Amino acid sequence: MKVLVLGGAGFIGSRVAKAFLETGAEVTILDGLFSKTGARKEHADALPVARFIEQSIEDFDDLPALIASVDLIVDAMAWTCHRSALADPIYDLSLNLLSHLTLIARIPAAWPGRVIFLGSRGQYGSPQVAEITEDTPQAPEDIQGIHKTAAESHFRLFSRLKKIPVASLRMPAVVGPNQPTTGDDIGLFGSFIRDLGAGRTVELYGEDRRRAVIHVDDVAETIVRLSSAAWTGFTAFNLAGHNVSLADALRSLVAEIGSGSVAVLPAPPEIAAIDIGGLPVSEARLTALLGPLPRRTLQATLNSAIQTFRQ
Repeated sequence: MKVLVLGGAGFIGSRVAKAFLETGAEVTILDGLFSKTGARKEHADALPVARFIEQSIEDFDDLPALIASVDLIVDAMAWTCHRSALADPIYDLSLNLLSHLTLIARIPAAWPGRVIFLGSRGQYGSPQVAEITEDTPQAPEDIQGIHKTAAESHFRLFSRLKKIPVASLRMPAVVGPNQPTTGDDIGLFGSFIRDLGAGRTVELYGEDRRRAVIHVDDVAETIVRLSSAAWTGFTAFNLAGHNVSLADALRSLVAEIGSGSVAVLPAPPEIAAIDIGGLPVSEARLTALLGPLPRRTLQATLNSAIQTFRQ
């Protein structure tokens, strides 16, 4: 199999590229190494058997020919700074919407391949349901979720118009090897680990808050398995991860890291306005297709993130 990983020098994309290489696939990475993101040249350099093209998708003139040469595209292009996106929505639009539209527009007619788009749990917002399924209406409550939802809508349309099979994998928070450890794009769990490791007090906005988290290599293995599964047209899949109490997760992190503390406080208005809550998510559609999914324990998942920061 010949695979193109867009955003393959980033956190998730680099681990997806590694997982495909381990199956014997021929992998090409295209990444513009944008600032403020988790993209690092050393992630691609650590995969010497992969072809690495250091260029943005918008500036790569040979994109139609590159697409025509592969069997599968994994679209891992993204920016995941939810708070920063409120201050810079245009940058978020460029990375979470325009990049995907550029791909869609340049896919050649009658291309026989397939696309896996990495979506987000944030696309659902805070629905008033007992459990989120793929049929739950999407009402995103922050900039990143809005742009991810719009990108997925374009994929749905062009899947029908261009007869391209597209799978959208709506994922929770991801941690593990290659995750960013500095800057703003380190995620909620990353910020917890960074601050506790520095001996700071982490502010938890509400004792009863929950979030879902998953190990990056569980995501990558799921994508590899999905690439050879039988799905057609446009299909959305939820990937649930571990739904955890943030208070319990923080206490576990404090015990493992051995420093820092936790203070439970009311949420600031700007955080409360974009909080998506911690509703359970059903991944029944994905397990019906793939069977039991790879899933490290919660403790192993968090310990992997801690080890990444220590390194």
